[in-house]
Amino acid sequence: MIVFIALGLTVSLVIAAIAVYIGKRAFAPPRNRPDRFLKSRHHGTRTVIVCLGDSITHGHVSHNYVDMLEETLSKQRIAVVNAGMNGDLAYNLLSRMDGIVQCQPDVATILIGTNDVGASISEKSNDFYVKLKKLPERPTLACFELQLRKIITRLKTETRASIAVSSLPVLGEDLSSLANRNTRLYSESIKKITSEEGIAYLPLNEEQRAYLEKHPSRDAEPFTQTHSFSVFYAIIERYLFGRSLDEIGRRRGFQLTCEGVHMNRRGAEMIYELSLEFIRQALEERKGSTACL
Repeated sequence: MIVFIALGLTVSLVIAAIAVYIGKRAFAPPRNRPDRFLKSRHHGTRTVIVCLGDSITHGHVSHNYVDMLEETLSKQRIAVVNAGMNGDLAYNLLSRMDGIVQCQPDVATILIGTNDVGASISEKSNDFYVKLKKLPERPTLACFELQLRKIITRLKTETRASIAVSSLPVLGEDLSSLANRNTRLYSESIKKITSEEGIAYLPLNEEQRAYLEKHPSRDAEPFTQTHSFSVFYAIIERYLFGRSLDEIGRRRGFQLTCEGVHMNRRGAEMIYELSLEFIRQALEERKGSTACL
């Protein structure tokens, strides 16, 4: 009996250790996060790009498009700051704006709203996000629009940044699903807000939808609350078994994501390319305006 108890405790400890290891890898803050940048020798000496967002920007459970930007731009004395955080809704991003503003970005890209859409799928999903992210009210499209406008206002009034907001990536790869009807709805709202605010709009949703219409997923399935289990299993596959996000997605029949939520390389490249084009254009315009003074 004692042997079985000891064995059970050992197994429990091993499982707990594995869970802690995976959690640390998946949820550790980005290496190039705002607070670390503010303490670095590059603060105040380089052009600063800040990418604001959720786990797709954070890049530990999604292919890291911010690191792709950094690899391209770092040789030009440009610092790229990763202001992504796993699980964030627009409300949570707004609560982190003090540190982001302190970085005084020259260019800011915003990719937020996937979790806001996730919360819109069902009452159960809504309750899940309220508890997980300690939200003061139930997330809705109206709440998302209000928080996004406040984020943009802080960047416009407290920094000199050129600003772009991206439409949302697909959520699940069944384009007819409720989740993707809502990513389209929220993206239309983002487009309207950027037009009214006089800032740039990056058509990510449009590009990903067009790609999937030409290259449909082999086993596309609608996004539901049960996708949280798919995300969990993908994290285990990546950090415990060392599988790439591309391999994880390929095994599930996905084209742009690894489990219906986070980007594989192809999905991340779309974000990277849209962001890089905007950044280069913004820096050229800034350079030109400075030369005229």
